[in-house]
Amino acid sequence: MDPVNTLIGGAIATLILVFLFFISRQKPSTARQRFALENPLMRKWVGSEVILERLATTPGMRVLEVGCGGGRLAIPLARRVGSTGEVVAIDTQERLLTKLRKVVKFQDIHNLKPMFADIETVGLEKEGFDRIVMALVIGDVADPKKAMRNVARMLKPGGVVSITEFAFTAHYISRTRLKKLMMQIGLELDHQYGGWMGYTINYVKPALQEDPWRQRRPIDLT
Repeated sequence: MDPVNTLIGGAIATLILVFLFFISRQKPSTARQRFALENPLMRKWVGSEVILERLATTPGMRVLEVGCGGGRLAIPLARRVGSTGEVVAIDTQERLLTKLRKVVKFQDIHNLKPMFADIETVGLEKEGFDRIVMALVIGDVADPKKAMRNVARMLKPGGVVSITEFAFTAHYISRTRLKKLMMQIGLELDHQYGGWMGYTINYVKPALQEDPWRQRRPIDLT
């Protein structure tokens, strides 16, 4: 192999590893990390367009984003659901919510509601959302089981929660661990995308299941 090409390849690999180390040192909810994840290298796994396509929203839907930050997903989501839909965007960092509220006001977005709230305890209405999206946040939750029970409560029957994780974030949850958690909650596997480095898995609330965490139904993990 050409020594020059070998040297260039090694330098590129080193830069990628340094960048991934930088990503892993940031908390999932920080604006710095979310900005870094929008670069061309990361868009393949966790870019906003990739996540939104996998969420499969339609006009008129009501969507909850957990850990919205500065609006990386919430703002384009509001456009996708249109004037007949609504996006509720929650976060526990008031500084980021303040920035998002300024953007909402400046862009005159009427169907986006930023809200200070914790997914474990937020008391939004039962069966009020068609979609719930959690991108790079579930590993940052103190009690994931409690959080996902609340998610199941807020999902409409037939509604979908979409969870995206990236391996080089500070509190990454593997696909295996996530699937075990969802089996306990009673949400069913709908679609999964990506691999170990970065994945999105969608879970659906069974339409005929009134109590998703007491009447558990088996999920095919094959």
